[in-house]
Amino acid sequence: MRRLFSFIAICSVIIFSACKKTTEQYPTAPLSDYFPLTVGKYITYSLDSTIYYKNFGASATVNSYQVKYVVDAQVTDNLGRPGYRILRYIRSTPTGTWQPDNTFMAVNTGNSIEFIENNLRFIKLSEPIQQDHS
Repeated sequence: MRRLFSFIAICSVIIFSACKKTTEQYPTAPLSDYFPLTVGKYITYSLDSTIYYKNFGASATVNSYQVKYVVDAQVTDNLGRPGYRILRYIRSTPTGTWQPDNTFMAVNTGNSIEFIENNLRFIKLSEPIQQDHS
């Protein structure tokens, strides 16, 4: 009985001494490096949309257009945090005129970027930024 008690005590000491709480810190670049929110910044995308007609692919039409997101102004959201109004413009040809399409809002919360679109809040980017992390 004494050997059994000694064995259990030794196993307990080994098991509990192996458990240590550690906190890892991930050094990452600031979110503003990946999602620059300054008034006047813009980004332009070229987009293609393929539409199939008749018999699942017998005839296809490709529509090409460009979309531009412009950071328009700094505003305050309903929680009192500073945010940015983003305007989206669209044009069907590279030489056409930009037409206003939609308005969004982006908020940098410190550890994430929230994007408000059609009164829905999405988290677009979150820290820590590291490979294979979701």
